[in-house]
Amino acid sequence: MKYEYLSHGLRNVLKTRNITYKDIALKMEMSESGVKKMLTANDISYNKLTSILDLLELKLEDLTPLAIKPYKKLSEEQERFFIKNPKHFNFFIQLHHYKMKSENLMKANSKLSKAKMSKFLDDLEKIKIIRQLDGKMHSLLEDGFITSEYFNTRYRTNYGVVIEKLNDIESGQWKSWMFEGFGTFSLSHNSALELRNQLQSLFDEFSNRSEREKKFYESKDLVDIGTLLLNIPMKIQDVFPII
Repeated sequence: MKYEYLSHGLRNVLKTRNITYKDIALKMEMSESGVKKMLTANDISYNKLTSILDLLELKLEDLTPLAIKPYKKLSEEQERFFIKNPKHFNFFIQLHHYKMKSENLMKANSKLSKAKMSKFLDDLEKIKIIRQLDGKMHSLLEDGFITSEYFNTRYRTNYGVVIEKLNDIESGQWKSWMFEGFGTFSLSHNSALELRNQLQSLFDEFSNRSEREKKFYESKDLVDIGTLLLNIPMKIQDVFPII
């Protein structure tokens, strides 16, 4: 991972522990301005990074989860387009889910015509969300993206389908216990249990990360998140419909 992403987490550790650039400068026998430049640069030598981590009694793997993610932000033009054309946004989400393979997306959405598919792809290319090369789709936001609060307020995911699934469970009409999430799985009982156990391991990992990040971040920099895992049969085209 690039140092410019790690440095964000490193500076948060210093801030939380009330360690100043001057404190680091004294211990490393450097000038305060030199330390500031080092901690805000796009790169750093391995020896200097190791020295700072030693001073903080940290390992590199402790710092990695705190690194800022290199997410791109949707431009105002892109957000305006998606707000006006929400099904294009759903199409883009589905396209990512199907690993940019339009044939898989079309198979999952049997009523989607080739003409409509081409229109979606052309429109997304015009706003520089995807690029078509050699007959293949390439996302320009493959590392993830973030949106503005305005966009989050205006755009609403179709959670009505989730409520319907919950109502089915309450009324006893729900027959399947298989976890499908945003995809379709046909698993043996053992594999289904393994999936459940791995998801529990994931929750445990983030629970531990939560405790660790409470020590490294100030409370105002933390986001309180509650997660509820529901094993209900659901497909991504139900939540992000395009037709």
